[in-house]
Amino acid sequence: MSATHHDHQIISIRDCAALLTVSRGTIYNYIKSGNFPAPVRLGPRRVGFRFSDIRAWLDARSEIAGGAK
Repeated sequence: MSATHHDHQIISIRDCAALLTVSRGTIYNYIKSGNFPAPVRLGPRRVGFRFSDIRAWLDARSEIAGGAK
C-alpha cells in the first residue's frame, strides 16, 4: 500500500466523530479503554488524530468482523 497525502493528515475530533458516525464522547471512551488510537496534542485544549491511524483502526475492525462469519 502506498502512502497518500491523507496518511499524514491530522483530523479533528469532530471530523473523526463524523467519519465514524459516533459521538465525541464515544471516541473518548474508546481511547480510555485502550481500543482507539491515541490523539495527537495540538495545543493546550486541542487534539487531533492521524488519519493513517484511524484508517488502520478501521481496517483492523473490518478484518475482525469479516473473520467472525
